[in-house]
Amino acid sequence: MPKEFLVTDIKIDGLKELARFIDQLPKKSLKKALKSAVSAGSTPIKRTAKTLVPKLTGTLKKAIARKVKTYPNGNAIAIIGADRGVTGMAHGASRARSTGLHIPANYVHLVELGVAPHPQPKNPWFKKDGHSGFKGKHFLERAMKQNEGKTKKIMEDKMQEVLLKEAAKLASK
Repeated sequence: MPKEFLVTDIKIDGLKELARFIDQLPKKSLKKALKSAVSAGSTPIKRTAKTLVPKLTGTLKKAIARKVKTYPNGNAIAIIGADRGVTGMAHGASRARSTGLHIPANYVHLVELGVAPHPQPKNPWFKKDGHSGFKGKHFLERAMKQNEGKTKKIMEDKMQEVLLKEAAKLASK
């Protein structure tokens, strides 16, 4: 299955004054605007993913988080997935048993994409027939598709808002 990404080009129309100021803005201001735009735009995707995630223990839902990363070349990305710092108890495990600890970051890809049937000769439960596999829930993919237009609009608005603030700061100096 090919990876899908939400890619958007932000266009701000009708703001010729802003275009002049953008050339004068320091890189730090542009980076700040881009990071806040990507952060604001990824929020609806994260919220929708939390509503779509299947709930067995609720640990995976708690672990869904967003991280915004900016690069020196001017690109910014939002990574939405399971936070490695969130852990929980396995379904039906007692708190006294340490084997019942679940780390959602270790299995979020299995829930999202599913598992193909495969042999497991060392596992006593699946020794004879193997693991039957299961279909993925695709909750992250569905969250991205449901919010695609909304996300682009939020990013454009936030980018415009932050750039106008930065341009106003520059103009007042």
